[in-house]
Amino acid sequence: LEPLQSETVFTDDPPNDVAGMTKIILDTRGRLLEFSAVPPQVIDKTAQAGEVDWAALFTEAGLDIRNYRQTESNWTPPIFADASFSWEGAHVDHAEIPVHIEAAAYQGKPVYFQIVAPWDKPLRQEETFSSAAFRAAGVILILVFLSVVAVGIFLARRNFRRGRSDTKGAFKVSLFTFLVSLTASLLVADHIPSLFRELPILFTIVGDSLFSAALIGLIYFALEPYVRRRWSSLIISWSRLLAGDWRDPLVGRDILVGGLLGLTHTFVIYWGFLLPDWLGITTMPNPGTNISYIESFKYLWANALMSSVGGIFIAFGMLLFLVLLVTIFRKQWLAKAVFWTLNFSIIGLAFGSQGHWTGLVATALIATIIIVCIGRFGLLAMVSFQVFFELSFHNAITANVSSWYFGNTIFAAVVLLGLAIYGFYTSLAGQKIFEAKFLKDVES
Repeated sequence: LEPLQSETVFTDDPPNDVAGMTKIILDTRGRLLEFSAVPPQVIDKTAQAGEVDWAALFTEAGLDIRNYRQTESNWTPPIFADASFSWEGAHVDHAEIPVHIEAAAYQGKPVYFQIVAPWDKPLRQEETFSSAAFRAAGVILILVFLSVVAVGIFLARRNFRRGRSDTKGAFKVSLFTFLVSLTASLLVADHIPSLFRELPILFTIVGDSLFSAALIGLIYFALEPYVRRRWSSLIISWSRLLAGDWRDPLVGRDILVGGLLGLTHTFVIYWGFLLPDWLGITTMPNPGTNISYIESFKYLWANALMSSVGGIFIAFGMLLFLVLLVTIFRKQWLAKAVFWTLNFSIIGLAFGSQGHWTGLVATALIATIIIVCIGRFGLLAMVSFQVFFELSFHNAITANVSSWYFGNTIFAAVVLLGLAIYGFYTSLAGQKIFEAKFLKDVES
């Protein structure tokens, strides 16, 4: 398969529009959820339509066709068919949940089968399912992003003219971003054994990696001189790490503290989603797992690598925006208060508190955790925060050792525990564990 829109094959890229193409969607237990097959373009007038064995597809879905009654179709098939079928019955795992099964055939062969649950929406008919609040949060995020980029360009140009910027540091960060982005993209790309088809994929990967590197380098070029002069405590550990001082106690402390805050962030989000359901207040949608983590091990590695790049970008952007607020309001405490309020508003709009106290408390805690991390412990802690959060929240974590994706849990545990041990050991500054002051501030 050759993707048309990116370097990776997705569900609808390339589109399912060539005769013989099939699309199969399974659940985590390998049961059929959806099937579609593109029929021949040329009509075979000699073909005789036979009886379709729908029971076989029901079996693949873990269902018994005898437990479902035939009814009228509610959905049209996504591809051409000359016969439609529909059944009603109970969900395979939850008898109290009704499901509708849509199917279609062409010349006696199944071309479409889908289990439609109450929460499934007609994606070909409805353009968007996001609420007004979610869209408002998106608009705010876009405005913040554009303001950060605009201010970054202005400050970078100004710093370059005055010779203030840390050119070596910006180059190191950009090079790291480029190499990591390039490696991750090469891992997940669906390569094609054809030079002329592979070259566009490679050009896209290199171009995207260069853009990411340039953007992060630009923000760092703009950010570093101002933070160094006005709020130097926030980049001390970052500067030492960038200089190659991997054993600096402050580096270890900020990696450890940022990681702990990132895990706390994950816990609070799940608490905010699950507690209302436990209390019987309302049923909140599951925050969900990034499904690419369990598609294959290469995606797991790629996402782990990109979590560091994403962490750097988010940390740089947050710190630059915080510096901008300090410049506007002149006082750090007031800038932090405005930053907290904006975070609270964006998170509340994006995920919604659903009007009950648990959502409001969770949103307030998340906003507080973020401002404590970036405003107290600084840049490196925020990068560590994002890495720990990404691998614990979006990854598929399970305590079931027999689960087919239990390897994801082992991977995340090894990476995060390794970073935590490194941070803890380094923060001790060579002292014995029982004699050292835990997480002592060693800035001096």
